[in-house]
Amino acid sequence: MSADPAVALLGQARVLLADRRPHEAWAACAAVAEIARRRGDALLLADAATALRDLRFSPIVEQVHSLCLEALALVADRDPVRAERLRAQRDATRSPWREAPIPAAAPDPESRLLALQAAHRRHQDVSGIDARLGVAAEALALAEASGSAECAAYGHLWRIEALGQQGRRIELDGDLAGLRHAVAQLAQPVWEERLALVRASLFLVEGRFDDCARQTAAVRGFLGLVMRSHLAVLSGEGLEGIEREVRAVLDGAPFFARGWHALLLLALDRHDEAAAIWRAISPHVRDMPREAPEWLVATAGHAELCVKLADTATAAVVHSELLPWASLQIIGAAETPYGGPVALALGRLDLLLGRTEAA
Repeated sequence: MSADPAVALLGQARVLLADRRPHEAWAACAAVAEIARRRGDALLLADAATALRDLRFSPIVEQVHSLCLEALALVADRDPVRAERLRAQRDATRSPWREAPIPAAAPDPESRLLALQAAHRRHQDVSGIDARLGVAAEALALAEASGSAECAAYGHLWRIEALGQQGRRIELDGDLAGLRHAVAQLAQPVWEERLALVRASLFLVEGRFDDCARQTAAVRGFLGLVMRSHLAVLSGEGLEGIEREVRAVLDGAPFFARGWHALLLLALDRHDEAAAIWRAISPHVRDMPREAPEWLVATAGHAELCVKLADTATAAVVHSELLPWASLQIIGAAETPYGGPVALALGRLDLLLGRTEAA
């Protein structure tokens, strides 16, 4: 163990994040940041800002982003490697609702992985599937050159996401095998949960709902709830409890997440409540940023709300939004539920609009 308590805290923070304890991990990094400020040590502050990686769907992402900005202003060109890591971490933790440039290649493998995470985030737009496949290929090449199981895990996970949206199941299964191998090497709970969610989503593709439920039973956190809520709608089981959980997590969530709640309310036959939510959302369906990873899933949900609430005016708008992506499958991240073909959502909208032949 290092004699420097700050270095020991950074190591503890990484372990806590891998153990699915993000708030405690951030507390350790924040303590290091305070030590760095007292010492006037900009380089230690940079290490605190870049100690935690891949904070997608994490409650601490905004805090890490802010610390990156603080550290960047102090480090500048004093340490090129740390500055590059900070820029990559800044872009990797930037909200998808804000513009961000794709970072240049980093001078060391650790920085390069951070840069690839930022590039993957940059291409979350549904039109960016090929670009995300390119980022995944770079991660796998980096894994081969460096022997990093972490790089391999990201490369396979990102390929599974893109291939799933394209419906390329044969290739996807090859990456699933690669992901399993990388996760076994990492032996980290956070990656074991990701693998469980990927497998659960694929079980949905096959209609194996019981297997999906078993995979997600022990998964905690936001994505576990997303998967369980989807299962509850399909099975009709446990909807009341799931609706309460979703209502609780939506406090402070992006506006469009309320469409998720509305769909649960419809599954519970609470049509008036669902319709009230939809009246607030429907005038703004074009306003959801396309770079958000949830765009395709949310827009397909808007289609379902139009059909179930007989909203023909908004149905025409949602149809035009989805039509360019008719060949894709409805899924966001690889760890989220599979929702069927976009073409099926379009067909249901056409039927609602009286376009029987098109449907």
